[in-house]
Formats: sequence, C-alpha cells, structure tokens
Amino acid sequence: MYTLKTYRTIFLQIILCFCISTQSFGKSVYVPLSHWVYDYLERLEAKDIVTGVLNGTRPMTREDIVGYLAQIEDVERSGRSLNRVERGQYLYLRREFREEFSELGIAEDESQTSRLCRLTKNERLDPFIPDFIYGNCRNFYSYSHEDFSFYFDPILNRSFRYEDTDSIAGDVEHNKFTNGVQFWGRIGKYVAFHADARDNKEWGTARYPLGNYTLPGLGFVRSTSPDHIYHDETDAYIMAGTKHVSLTYGKFENRWGTGRTGNLMLGDAATSYDQFKIDVRYKQFHFSSIYAYLIDYKDFKGDSLQQRKYMAGHRVQFTPWHWICVGLSEAVIFRGRSFEPSYLNPLMFLRSAEHYLGSPDNMMMGLDVKFIACRNVILNAELLIDDLATGKLGSGWYGNKLGYLLGAFIAEPLGVDNLDVWLEYTRIEPYVYSHDNSLSYTHYATVLGHPIGPNSDQLVLRLNYRPHWRMSWIAEFRSYRHGDNFSDLNIGGDIDRHFGLGSDEYPDFLGGLLKDKESFSISGSYEIFRQCYFKVSYTNCFGTYEREELGRLKVNKNTVAVSLGINY
Repeated sequence: MYTLKTYRTIFLQIILCFCISTQSFGKSVYVPLSHWVYDYLERLEAKDIVTGVLNGTRPMTREDIVGYLAQIEDVERSGRSLNRVERGQYLYLRREFREEFSELGIAEDESQTSRLCRLTKNERLDPFIPDFIYGNCRNFYSYSHEDFSFYFDPILNRSFRYEDTDSIAGDVEHNKFTNGVQFWGRIGKYVAFHADARDNKEWGTARYPLGNYTLPGLGFVRSTSPDHIYHDETDAYIMAGTKHVSLTYGKFENRWGTGRTGNLMLGDAATSYDQFKIDVRYKQFHFSSIYAYLIDYKDFKGDSLQQRKYMAGHRVQFTPWHWICVGLSEAVIFRGRSFEPSYLNPLMFLRSAEHYLGSPDNMMMGLDVKFIACRNVILNAELLIDDLATGKLGSGWYGNKLGYLLGAFIAEPLGVDNLDVWLEYTRIEPYVYSHDNSLSYTHYATVLGHPIGPNSDQLVLRLNYRPHWRMSWIAEFRSYRHGDNFSDLNIGGDIDRHFGLGSDEYPDFLGGLLKDKESFSISGSYEIFRQCYFKVSYTNCFGTYEREELGRLKVNKNTVAVSLGINY
C-alpha cells in the first residue's frame, strides 16, 4: 500500500531528475503574500507601465516579479517615467531583488545606498558591528559562493490593541509578541528553499479557555493560563525546476483569484498547509496543480492527533490580450484516503473525476477575470460554483450554491498622484462551502475561500495614499451582513452545518438572525529601514446583532492599535 512517505520519496526523486537535467536558469523562492510589491505591480499595470501581469495565482516567485518589473527599463527608455514615489519604490525593489535583476543583466544602481546600509556602515557604529552582520546591506546574515547562497533574517514584532466597547465585555487590552527567524537561498541553479518560523504569545484583559484548540486564521493554539495563549506558525518548502516548470513541496498558502479583500476559491484566511505543487509557466500562461494535506479540526483539549482531510486543485490563468486576464480553477476536498490517483493527475478534470468516484466529495469550480477598462482603471470579477442545477436557477433552491465578487481599482483618480481607490462587493449564497458528508471547505476550522462565509455579503471601499515611498495611509469603509442560523432551523449560515433535517430548502438570502456591521478605519505605515515597520490604526465599528433570546442588540466599538516589527 502506498503511504505518504512513499510519495515524498517519489517527489524527491523527481527533484533529483530536475537537478541533473536543468540548464543554467536559476530558481527563486516565493514572495510572501503580504509584500506590497503585489499592489505596486497592479498600480503599474493600471497605468500601462507593465503589462500581462498574471497576479491571480499567488504567491509569485521572485523571478516572476522581476520579469514584470524589468519592463520598467524599456518604458523609461521610451521616454515615459515613474513619478517620485514610484521611482523610490522601484529603486528599493532593485536592491531587494538584486540577484534576479542581475540574471537579466540589470545591475543595481550603486549611487543609491539604503538607509540600513548607511546605518550599519556609519563610522561610529561600523567598528562595533561584525562584517558579516548586514554585510550585503539587506539581510542580517548572508553567504554566497559559487553555486550556493543563503540569506537569514530575524523576525520580531510587538503590538498593542485597545478596544473601547459599549458591550457587557467592557474595554479590552490585547498584547502580542512575535519572535522568529526566516531564511532562504539556492542550491546550484535548480533548487531553492525557504523557511519562516514564528512563535507568538498573546495576552491581555480577555479570558481564554484552557487547553488546546484553534482560533480563526490560526492552527494549533495552547493556553495553560486563562490570561494568555501561545501559537506558532511555520512555512517551509523546497522548490526545483526549469525556467518553465517547477515542483514545490512544503507548507505555505495560496491565493487564487482577482479579489483584493478575499478570494472565493482559495484565499489566505486559514493558516498554511502542507502540499505538493506543480507550476508551468510559458509567456502569458500559468498552470498550477496542488495536492494538499489539511486538518479536519474537531474540538480537542489534550494533545492528540487531529483527523486529516485532503485537497486537490488545478488552476490555469492566461492573457489572450494584454488588456484581459482569465483564470479557471477547480478544487476538491476529500477524506477517508490519503491518496486518490484521479485527483493527483494534474491534467484530470476534477469534476469528472469526482463523478467517476461516485460523487462523495466536496467540489468547487471558479472563474475569474481581470479587465483593463481604460488607462488607470482595472475591473475584476470572480464566480464560484459549489453546486448548480440550471433548471432551478432563480428559484432560491438551496442546491444552487454560488458566490460572486465584483471589484474596481482606480489609480490616481482625479489626477491625484499616488492615490489608489479600491471598491469591491462580495456575495456568497446560503450553504456555500458546506457538504452533506461533513466535508466543509475548511482547514483548522477556518474557511479556505472568502472569510465572510456563506449567507453573507460585504462592500469595501479603500483609499490608499503614499506621500512618500516609505509611507502609506489607508482609509477604509466596510459594510458586512450575515444571516446566521436559528437554533432549530438551518438557513445555510454555518459552513459546518450542511443541508439536512431541520434545514430550509428555499432560504432567503440573509435570512435568519441578521448581523449587520459597518466599520470605518484609518491606518498608517512607515518603513523605518528595510522591512522594519511602525504601524498605527484606528477603527470604529458599529452595527446590530440579532439574538433569539435577547432580540436585536446594538454594538459600537472603537479600536486603536500600534505595532513595531521587523520582517513581520
């Protein structure tokens, strides 16, 4: 019988074959999903400075991103230029991705020195700082020799949040300390590796249940005292391949789709997961196939092995013309066997394979489109099909489980330099992501798709202004509505409660116990030196919550948060 160990061995053998056969094109690691370079590329694409960006499949590798950034050189030679803030960001990225730029024959601008370099090479500090500390003026420690490179950085973050609420919970203070390390590098020109390990402690005036459990967006959480919790997060993977094909094994996240506040098919709301991944890239075409290992979380208090479930997914994204990009995705969640040959086949249509097996699993299909409507304006949309009976479309039948997302991005509206506007609306019908075999579309009890969940909608308006390339200010309005289940009637508002006895077959959208919440926030971020950020934010959240016993309750909460972190 085949085991997980067997397939890991096969995977490593495939990597060895790549190492033997690969020519001189170097592999590079993924860029974290939180990096601002993704927003930067979207802005430049809206302004027609870069074109054909396949950013609906994330994370992207360093070489992918530099391939798009290199277009800036051609644009500037043609007579067009970046504004002052965009130019500052670009010079920063030239230093950040210097290895990948050098492979394209673009050398770092030696006349531009970073603040970190000026700090560590200061004549007063330099005698006390060993040469290997920030020796390359970018990483805390770096080593590069012939066919091997290694880069290491510490991770530190300290944050404080204060909530002033009119609920019976009263005011809340919350502290979080994060410590960790990250490293990445290359072995020869065929293999790249990356690891990011963080340990977190959270405490404050809130009370935590004792034992082991999970919280939204997190994996394993431990509390040995009611006043604090611990949780760790580690992403690690190894990647091998050629210029056009790569294989990756490890633990990390994916985002599939064009949404900015979430994605219907695969988002980053849940913690990362172990997976095998195949990527094929050729010009304006990108195909991905994943085979992932998930935690089918059940409530637990002691140290115990959690039940596993599995996910397979395929995605293809392509740009038939420079002004439109189309993505097609499918994913399936299954349980009861660790290996399913039909789902491991990267060329198999998963919907057909699931039908062939007797339709026992939770299947999703998705379509997303990015459309450059005119200079400075990008429109985007996503459609998720969980289940569909075309003969009952428009009837409100529970089995038509669909999700929709519509958005717009506007760069420099009304001619205001360095201002971006995002507008996005998301609607998810009742029962979406749930399944009658209790195979909900979750990992560690958090939805793998859009975080608002079923029987919900959300409208987000965001303004992002950069007065300086190191600084950004964001103002955001968010309106969120959700219809929750009654205790004795399921109307499709709980991802873990599928249609069955005691369920409404024709539920009204947003029916049930209505949660109606609006919020306004303003936040600022300043990069003191490379990857060292000071952040501050204020949020006012107000709305109503309907409870069966208490009726409709009003809530008004003000939150102030401050954080200082490096490589966080």
